[in-house]
Amino acid sequence: MTVAIMQPGKAKEYFEDCELGETMRSQGRTVSEADIHQFAGLTGDWNPLHTDAEFAAQGLFGERIAHGPLVFSLGIGLSVQIPNALPKHFIAAYGIDRVRFSAPTKIGDTLHTQLEIVKLDAKDDNLGVVTTQVNVINQRGETACSYQAKAAVARRPQP
Repeated sequence: MTVAIMQPGKAKEYFEDCELGETMRSQGRTVSEADIHQFAGLTGDWNPLHTDAEFAAQGLFGERIAHGPLVFSLGIGLSVQIPNALPKHFIAAYGIDRVRFSAPTKIGDTLHTQLEIVKLDAKDDNLGVVTTQVNVINQRGETACSYQAKAAVARRPQP
């Protein structure tokens, strides 16, 4: 098993401090059976693919797998824990695009996120949108989930 070492982002306060191509990496987090059951209870999604070991054993993956939205949510949580991933003057989430679930996440898999700033869009004098490509990667190096996260960030005040 590969252990993911956190790679913090560069300290930044405003939209203008963000750099295209900057990459960051989170710590790892292991997905447990309890995580899957808590997510099922929270959402009401008790699909047997996630919660019934006997049913899942007969399916495509041969065992229970985590819900895709759970893996996506863990990716968000891991990402925001990276020091300096968000500028000091982060305002709010602006949107999520291109969500894909490309590999199953099984009980016991350890996930980490890898982020890259891929687009900077100055909306007006006060607001910019930073787009980050996020890949949620397991211990086998497989991308389990990917998406583009957009963050509204304050622009540096003009004198």
